[in-house]
Amino acid sequence: MSVRRFAPVGKGDTLAQSGEDLFVKLSKANGCVRLNPAWETTETLEVGGDLPILVKEIETTEELEGYQRLTEYHYRGNGGVGRRVPLIACIDCWELPSVVGFIELASSFLVNTARTRILDTRFSDPSRGVAWTRWKTNAVNAGTTKSAVPHNSVVRISRCVVFPELRGVGLAGVLVDAAVAFAQERWHLGGVQPSFMEITAEMLRYWPFVKGNGFQYIGDTDGNEHRVEKDMRYLLGRTLRQRGLPKGGGGILSLQRSHAALLRKTMDQRGLSLKQVLDYLRQSPDKLSDEDWVELYRVFRRGKPTYMRGLTDDAEMFLNRKGRHVAVRTDFKVNKKDSILMVAKGVKISVTSRPVSSARARRVQEAFGIVNTEFESILVEGLDLTIVRGKVILVGGPSGTGKSLLLRAIRHIAGIGSKKGRLPKGVSFEVERSTEAVRVEWPKPIPKTMAPIELLERLPLDQALRILASAGLAEAQLFVRPARTLSLGQYYRLGLALALAEDPELLLIDEFCEPLDRFSAAAVSRKLRAAATQREMSVIVATADPERVVRSLAPDRMLLLSSDGTHKWVSD
Repeated sequence: MSVRRFAPVGKGDTLAQSGEDLFVKLSKANGCVRLNPAWETTETLEVGGDLPILVKEIETTEELEGYQRLTEYHYRGNGGVGRRVPLIACIDCWELPSVVGFIELASSFLVNTARTRILDTRFSDPSRGVAWTRWKTNAVNAGTTKSAVPHNSVVRISRCVVFPELRGVGLAGVLVDAAVAFAQERWHLGGVQPSFMEITAEMLRYWPFVKGNGFQYIGDTDGNEHRVEKDMRYLLGRTLRQRGLPKGGGGILSLQRSHAALLRKTMDQRGLSLKQVLDYLRQSPDKLSDEDWVELYRVFRRGKPTYMRGLTDDAEMFLNRKGRHVAVRTDFKVNKKDSILMVAKGVKISVTSRPVSSARARRVQEAFGIVNTEFESILVEGLDLTIVRGKVILVGGPSGTGKSLLLRAIRHIAGIGSKKGRLPKGVSFEVERSTEAVRVEWPKPIPKTMAPIELLERLPLDQALRILASAGLAEAQLFVRPARTLSLGQYYRLGLALALAEDPELLLIDEFCEPLDRFSAAAVSRKLRAAATQREMSVIVATADPERVVRSLAPDRMLLLSSDGTHKWVSD
């Protein structure tokens, strides 16, 4: 028999064949899982219009090559060991590669302390034919074979990668939903179908993208921060008392000896104490050389967030019951305030200009009978503006209707000090009444020689990474690349991240997404909409083409400016 690459079948599985159909037999009575045809499902993304997405198993050489190219974007290149099945996202769109994302399912790790804390109690799932009294005992009650162990009841998302220009449009959510459906229908290991799906990754600390797919945070895995200093002091102490490090002890002690040797080398070369080296690693890695940091960072293993969801009704009810006792991980802390951020009544914006006084210009005036010494144009008049926390206003209208000047006037009304900005010469505005100033921000020019993480150096590292991820830069390599190497879409998202880092109450963006392709525009719009809601931040954006972003941005109100100086409001 021959099957496609990555098909979920391997040594120890019992196959059954019926004509052209192949099945894998399960441990429970009359249970089986279909192997062919290759699994697939179709979903639709809204990216300036409906974009069909086909999520499927890999069948062709071209699909395999597309998957392998995308693996280069993952900070860990290989997929590890054990059974794994990648599902690829395919599209038919000339602007993008044919394979634009993948999600990989794999067998679960034997040890995950967060999982153990949740599952180490009585559980039964008759639909899967599994039950246990204690997870730690690694034993399964009657109803499954002796070879079926509890961790086969958990399938793991090992990697999820989206093509950079499509990050933020919801493709990751489509892939996760597809992975859940595939696991429910096709995944099996040791004769057991999974009851639970889990994902553990450092990036979830900054971008918990699976929350929208029904996953619950169940805790962090065990790192070694709580014991590394004690272990290293012991090993270094043995080094000082004896010549050479203690021998034997297997893999864990071998790793500790390796770490101790690195620490000793750094301490001797830099004249630092153990406490100073560990403090640098924890709090001030910039004080170490690049070589020291790369070597010593392996000494620490931070606990990683773990999220889990049930794949059956019994598993989902179990998690809902147990999950109530797990502390909820939050991304941003928001202080609840009055819903109204600011009010401006009777806003009027006008532009006054004079003819140039050159001889050539005067001859034109005489020829055409231009007698005015001053020209005045009213762009906006009688505008009442109420800005609400967490809401988005989209300002649209043809060129020359005053969109940019309106945003600059709002900034002038709302800001204080240098945040007020200056209005161009000849532009005046009037306002009958306005509330007190607020924290206002807007995207600014970005130094192109610096990496995103350097541009946010005043923030704690965790907070900086979280802000970059919230703007759609949730890829480890993008954190450290010079801004000049980013694509236009990534560069635009970086500008949004830097503005968010100022923690504004009001964010103003002119010419919103106008330089971007439709995919990047949709990604930025969705990220901005989410940031406004999550942070209770008011947002006003202006664009000459509102239809291009309105579906992804989902503004609460639209202000349309006309060439004749009139305006109208459109609510959601």
